[in-house]
This record gives sequence, structure tokens and C-alpha cells, in this order.
Amino acid sequence: MRCLYCQKKIGLFRRLTDREYCCRSHRNRMRAVSARAVRNTVDLDDLSETWPVHLRRLDESTEKTALQTNQASTAIFGLVIVGALAVGSMGLLGPGGTAAVRLKTSTGPFDDIRKSIRNHAAVRLNDNFQDGLRDWKSFSASNSDWSFNHGFVQPGRLRLWKESLGMTDYQMEFVGQIERKGMGWAYRAMDGNNFYATKIVITKPGPLPMADLVRYATVNGKQSSRLNLPLPMVIRNDTLYRVQLTVKGNNFSTTVNGQMVDTWSDIRLPSGGIGFFADKGEVASLRWVTVSHRDNILGRMLSYIGFWAPLEPLIYLATLSTL
Repeated sequence: MRCLYCQKKIGLFRRLTDREYCCRSHRNRMRAVSARAVRNTVDLDDLSETWPVHLRRLDESTEKTALQTNQASTAIFGLVIVGALAVGSMGLLGPGGTAAVRLKTSTGPFDDIRKSIRNHAAVRLNDNFQDGLRDWKSFSASNSDWSFNHGFVQPGRLRLWKESLGMTDYQMEFVGQIERKGMGWAYRAMDGNNFYATKIVITKPGPLPMADLVRYATVNGKQSSRLNLPLPMVIRNDTLYRVQLTVKGNNFSTTVNGQMVDTWSDIRLPSGGIGFFADKGEVASLRWVTVSHRDNILGRMLSYIGFWAPLEPLIYLATLSTL
């Protein structure tokens, strides 16, 4: 897992509180990046390999101090977590004594613990499209309708992210830019004929364009419940959109560049993954996308127990102490 700003690996303990940036200063600086700054600052021929490394303008001593402070704080936080897991891990997994009985089965003392941890651990998928489109399922006979342009991917007909297809509740986040007319994404998508869709569509071109948020449902190949909402924010032709979509139960909410722009409900599609598409005449560029599930402190803690194999004896002893 790499920092979205400098592309360096994010430390183990840092990932418990932030899985996108290696330190707070890089998170703050990324917010100031615009699409225009990216394209003017970086050599376009090398963008796919270096973006956004060339955007760093930190003084070396300042950056070193920030990283040292971050490492110290995350190390302390990690020690606290280790102690909490050793003493009270079984309290996170269910009523006292339940897991202890399972430990006596022939499958091994930790198999059921691992299963419970997996069922409650955080899941976070990331894709910056540097490895191509092998993880994206197409429903078109042509595989050439999606293209790459200076490190950005430009969607064509609907493709779904394979790893997300079994999810139900999650948060989707991505960064993209409208090159022409509109940009669309799908969620709770089961296949090419059943999905919810939302788009940002330019309704008035010009130096200060106007746009609508358009959403609808496609069920059994038929589109319905279409609604156009004016986008309540000032945009420019070079606006870089950071979109967050929360899918929980029958409710959906959309945030664009930190501003809530839509909430709605529908019961027809109970599960399904995410995807992107471009209708006729539309061109959009995507930089990266993430999908997270159970992404809270508890989920993150549990996701690391499997990594910390030496803790298993301590967890087992903690289990026995609850009898």
C-alpha cells in the first residue's frame, strides 16, 4: 500500500489510522493539487511512472521532521494495540467462552479465531490502473474501448471491478476529471444489466461551466428512476473531482470534493460491486479508485492480527483466562 502523494510504502502502524498517505503533511498537500497543476508540473512522457512524485516541494529537513514525528506516534499507537489485542482480543469476537469451546475442535486452536477475524476485519481495495485492466470485467465484445492517456485511464463501456462484486455495504472513492461532457460510475452492480449509476454531466460549457448530478437505476437492462440535480458547487474546466460514495443498506450518499451533493434510497439491488462507464460523447480520466468495507479502528486492528503471527499464543492464553 503506497502513499497517494509520494508513492512510498505506508508504514504498518500508520495504516491503522490512514491508508492513503504516509504522513499528515502529504495528506494536506494532496488536497491542494489540481488537475492543471499535475499536467503543467509533470513531464507528460513520464507521468505514468512518476505521478505525483514530482509534485513534492517539501524542504528536506521539514519533511524529515514530519516523518520522524509520524513514526514515533504510530509506534506508540502500535504498542497500545498490541497490548489491547493480547488482553482483550476474544472480547472483540463474541461472548466470553464461545471461541474457547471452538478451540478444542480438530481443526486447530486458531482456525476459528482466524475465521472470526476475517469476518470482522477491514477490507480495502486499491487500484491506480498501473497494472492495466485485468481486474475489470467487461460486458462488451470489444476490449479496446477503454484507453490510457498520460497515466490516467479513460473509461468506455461499463466495466466492473471483479474484487468488489461480492460486496454489499462499502465506501467507494476515486479521483477523476471530465475531459468532455461527463463522467459516470456504477455501484451495487451485479452485471451489465443490473446496477445503480451516477454521473456528473456538464450542462453549460464555458470558462465557468455548470453541471448536473444524474442518477438512475438499471434493472434487467431497463433504466428507471432517473433524476437530474444541479451540482451545488463552482467548477472549472480543469476541476479534479474527488468523489466519495457511501453504500449502506438501502441508502446511498454522494460527496464531491468534500461537499455532500446527494442522498437517496432504493431496495431493488441488495448487493454488487463498483464500476465505471462513459456514454456516447463523454470522455473522462480516472487516476485511482479505492473501495473499503468495515474500515474502522476495530476492523483495521483485526486485519493485522493475521499478520502478527507471534501474537497467536498470547491470544490463546487470553482466551483460556476467560474460562
